[in-house]
Amino acid sequence: MLIDIERYLSQGGRKLDHRAGEAFPVSLLDDVAAAQGVRFMPGDILLMRTGWLAFYFNEMTEGERVLLPTALKSTGLLQSRETVAWLWDHRISVGASDNAGFEAIPSVAQSPFVSKQDKAAGVDPIHAGLMHPTLIALMGLCIGELWDLEALAADCSATGVYECMLSCKPMNITGGVGSPANAIAIL
Repeated sequence: MLIDIERYLSQGGRKLDHRAGEAFPVSLLDDVAAAQGVRFMPGDILLMRTGWLAFYFNEMTEGERVLLPTALKSTGLLQSRETVAWLWDHRISVGASDNAGFEAIPSVAQSPFVSKQDKAAGVDPIHAGLMHPTLIALMGLCIGELWDLEALAADCSATGVYECMLSCKPMNITGGVGSPANAIAIL
């Protein structure tokens, strides 16, 4: 199911702050789902359109793109125990988004996922405090990032149907920890 956060917020005259890497709570997902007339079911694949990828291609300057690897900022889910509980309680099987990390990057200052070792070592906040280890290793959540959801979002908005069949077969890369998703949505 597509949760079109960008379209929902823009209809209310608001945008996510992509330059700051705004973190948003899972209550926003509930609000968008209610506005779209959909409900979450166990095993759902959550596709989150934040508008970050369109921002990257259409609004970011070349200088900002050059600095991105060392100064990454991406809107996304707020690092909180509530977020993890929400994903678990809704039995989300896969979470994919059009942003760089599914969750906000860098992590929020009050992230409960910063380890004592990270604090002591002064680990870069781009990596410290992220929910990724909890979501992937402990919950078994498959995460997709930088998915181009623009055409799907346009179709969903035009038809009012935000649910689809999604087929995703990542490439088999020996020794790899990630892969291009090779996904297709069928409405």
